[in-house]
Amino acid sequence: MTKETPSTPTRGVIYAATGEAYLETARRSARSMRKHNPDLHITLFSDIVDTSGAFDQTKRLTEAHTRSKVDAICKTPYDETLYLDCDTIIRTDLTHMFALLERFDIAIASVVMWENKSHRKTWKTKVPDAFVEPNTGVILYKSTGKMAQFLQD
Repeated sequence: MTKETPSTPTRGVIYAATGEAYLETARRSARSMRKHNPDLHITLFSDIVDTSGAFDQTKRLTEAHTRSKVDAICKTPYDETLYLDCDTIIRTDLTHMFALLERFDIAIASVVMWENKSHRKTWKTKVPDAFVEPNTGVILYKSTGKMAQFLQD
């Protein structure tokens, strides 16, 4: 994981968007984030230069692909990061979530539909109910050596 200059906030939100459609979706999410969390810094990782003002900074994805979020997660400029998929809409203050990082290096939301029988039929999983499916569109994590190794592996 990379760090920015000392003037970079230590806590922030990142998005990864490739292509114009995903970029527009990320802008909408970032605007909803800004509305409810004005003090959180927002970084976009993209293959397109964005001048909308929705993001505090943009980082270029040099080799964009369908799972560019993995690259973005590894290159966060923050000590504490909330990664969000582009299609998220924020409806409240999320800063309290960062308190989880006082106890854990990573926190991942669970799939809301996990208990839905039609979801389970679609995915035909034999995983016990006690092991919920992680929603990799909402990941909160700390930039530690252990996390860097975990992401690298």
